[in-house]
Amino acid sequence: MLVDAVARNPYALGYFGYAYYAANKDRLKLVAVDGGKGCVTPSSEAVADATYQPLSRPLFIYASRKSMLRPEAKAFAEFYVSPENAPRVERVGYVALSPATLLSVMRRLDQNVTGSIFGGQGSVLGVTAGTFQDEDQLKNALVR
Repeated sequence: MLVDAVARNPYALGYFGYAYYAANKDRLKLVAVDGGKGCVTPSSEAVADATYQPLSRPLFIYASRKSMLRPEAKAFAEFYVSPENAPRVERVGYVALSPATLLSVMRRLDQNVTGSIFGGQGSVLGVTAGTFQDEDQLKNALVR
């Protein structure tokens, strides 16, 4: 609905996920964002290499320890973070996480580690999908 409203009005400005732009690029214009290192237009590559900041972010899934005891919930969580499913993510216009990042998240799942990786601090600016590959890098981002 937002895409339609923005596309109809030549003076409109809208903010929505890159997947919505990718599905409607023939009707919309991009606006470059300067995150402090020069203007960058959104693209799959700019999201993946973290140059399109601060307007790109990883999507999260949260599961309780209790739900992970249910085989169907555990299977869904494993499916969600499986590197083999990256093509499905890309087909719907999202940017897949790197295999290393997905394997790191899978390791947490296999170890039954639940809860936010941010230690209850909420949103943390500057954290990219690649941050999740390295626990020390994540801790440094949280300290900033």
